[in-house]
Amino acid sequence: MNNKYSEAWDKKLKELLKTEDFKNINHYNADLWGFIIWITNHPYASFTYRGLRPSRFTIMEAKKKLDRDIVKQITNE
Repeated sequence: MNNKYSEAWDKKLKELLKTEDFKNINHYNADLWGFIIWITNHPYASFTYRGLRPSRFTIMEAKKKLDRDIVKQITNE
């Protein structure tokens, strides 16, 4: 993993994944309720925020959610 693990960021990201959708998704970043999250270089550096990363499990769950939200965004356009 490329960044320092943060228990606080891991907890916050898990909460957001349950209630919010990724928006403004581009190749590098995605917006999750105002948090601009790095999504590139999966799984080594993805889903980091300000240099902090969640657990590996949360990264994998976030990737699944991001993929679902991308499909949802495409089908709603």
